[in-house]
Amino acid sequence: MADGSVPTQLFDGKEYNFLHVLLAMLSGEGLNELFKGQGNFLESLSSIFKQVGIDTSPFENMFKQEDSSLSSNFNSKVVNVDTSDRAALRSVISDSIQNTSKSLHGTRYKRGAKGGGSIDCSGFVAKTVKDVVKTANLDNAIAGKFVTNSEGQLLAMMKKGVPIMQDNAILQNLKAGLIITMDTGKKGWDAGRTYGTDHVVVTYEKDGEIYVAQSSGGKGVNDGVLAKDYITKKLNAGATLRAGDLVDVAQASTKEIAPETTLASNPAPDNTITMM
Repeated sequence: MADGSVPTQLFDGKEYNFLHVLLAMLSGEGLNELFKGQGNFLESLSSIFKQVGIDTSPFENMFKQEDSSLSSNFNSKVVNVDTSDRAALRSVISDSIQNTSKSLHGTRYKRGAKGGGSIDCSGFVAKTVKDVVKTANLDNAIAGKFVTNSEGQLLAMMKKGVPIMQDNAILQNLKAGLIITMDTGKKGWDAGRTYGTDHVVVTYEKDGEIYVAQSSGGKGVNDGVLAKDYITKKLNAGATLRAGDLVDVAQASTKEIAPETTLASNPAPDNTITMM
């Protein structure tokens, strides 16, 4: 406009500028792309609106609905998969992990955070497991076992009777749906943990390759790194890695574990952990 003001229009008897109306018209997926990496949509949008002096109160309920959609719009479709069909189950798990990572991509890392604008490594894994459970229509009790720290997630798999691979055995049995925990050295805050676990990642498949998805310091939620390169780098740096399979976790809840590759096929006894 000639005077430089922002075009406005009436809505329920009140005047709102064009930016407000435009943002209100965006779809959930559009909002997700616009605010990718911001974590909590409502928090981010409210902050922006406050900076430009826009009253958000008439749109509060709509924003809450959109905020909820950001974490679920990629995993809203429930797939009734036969848990005895490991290939089908793995495919659903892989897609779900990739979608969760995409929906949270760039969300900042903060140790101990489980959401609301930031999330740590175990919080991200807990969210991926929760989405897998929802997408594959699995037992909800599974998700609750992973709302803990990285060491607790390793122990949760052990208590379920899930076979655990270690170090080079993981490289030789790479597949989508692995929860890989690691001890990268003493951190101080990891004191007292039986296995010294200080980080955890998950794997998914895309175009025939296995990739890592994680929340890490400096990058936040990220993916797209080849799992074989990531694991090799960690092992070369002296880390100890342990991994369980989400397919086994799902089958453990129905007593159907029948791994494609058993621990007995691992190259050496020291590449496995005895179940506790």
